[in-house]
Amino acid sequence: MLNNECGYMRIAIVGYGRMGHEIEGLATGRGHECVTIDTSNTDARYNELSETSLKGCDVCIDFTQPDSAVTNIEMMAGLGKNMVVGTTGWYRRLPYVKEVVLDNDVGFLWSPNFSIGVNLYFRLVEAAAKLFNNIDDYDIMGYEIHHNGKVDSPSGTAIKIANILIEGINRKNKVEYGMLNRKPDPDEIHFASVRGGSNPGLHTVQFDSPFDTIEMSHQNRSRKGLALGAVLGAEFIKDRKGFYEIEDLIDSLIGG
Repeated sequence: MLNNECGYMRIAIVGYGRMGHEIEGLATGRGHECVTIDTSNTDARYNELSETSLKGCDVCIDFTQPDSAVTNIEMMAGLGKNMVVGTTGWYRRLPYVKEVVLDNDVGFLWSPNFSIGVNLYFRLVEAAAKLFNNIDDYDIMGYEIHHNGKVDSPSGTAIKIANILIEGINRKNKVEYGMLNRKPDPDEIHFASVRGGSNPGLHTVQFDSPFDTIEMSHQNRSRKGLALGAVLGAEFIKDRKGFYEIEDLIDSLIGG
């Protein structure tokens, strides 16, 4: 596991569900103090996001729900707190959130998926798309599988992967995430979502020709990988101001 080079932090964990518990365990293991905040979990230290609950916190990590994410960001930014946001499903308001971050002069890091491995996988998919761009024999498709508690479909990770493929393959211009009761259009990628069971997240891309299939997958084994990425993100954003994406964290880790 990567060394903690930023020293002690007081971290506010906003959302004390399964991810919040994983983040707490990893953060305390790296020498940080955690304050837990959740409106519905009585095990959390505080039941509301406020000046009192965030007092003395260096960074906030938000893993809550799409309908509360932007309100939480407004509150945390208004109190001058740097933050890491792993909540998904709010991205249509990303331009507004960027304004909030810059207006309040705070540090902000977001990602649809904080797994270090899946973000390296994004870069592998990008490289593969360039390789297959001019080889028309290969069609492209994808799918994801998530546990039955996942509330958004497609996931932010699936959307990210599909966008990488669209940007890298000139003959593909659009994505269909829903059910197809027709042939896919030649310029279309079908990226399907399956929800059920306990799978913490599988994402697969296939490059398929009449002659062979090349498949690239990333399988999360547990939420600990996501939690570690979020804690590393908190260490990254602690002394920074401005709007950052996960690519900035990855570059800092691999020396890019």
